[in-house]
Amino acid sequence: MTARSAPDRRATLLAIACVIAALAPLACARRSLGASYPDRAQCDVALQVPSMSCGEVCPGKVRAALLEVEGVEEVEVDFGARTAAITARWPACGERGYGEMLDRLAAQGYVASIGRAE
Repeated sequence: MTARSAPDRRATLLAIACVIAALAPLACARRSLGASYPDRAQCDVALQVPSMSCGEVCPGKVRAALLEVEGVEEVEVDFGARTAAITARWPACGERGYGEMLDRLAAQGYVASIGRAE
């Protein structure tokens, strides 16, 4: 086994730090659900997405991630307000569906929380 040079160690530490930074939103996303939500036949959901910071690209990525959730029918993203408005039907309307929305966003690197669910 050979000793690593200082630049190799720095590169390894930098790589580890990048992995940790990339996984941090995944650890935080579910905690943002906060309250208990009953299942509903249909719903309107407002998400806060404060980590949107990439201008023109973010809204499309957020919209695409949310449309992957079964039951989500329509998504409008307001980059300026850092929000997403979702119109959905069951199974997206309830605790499991809301959690999946947050998980899909976390997988794309966004930390989000539920602002309103009706």
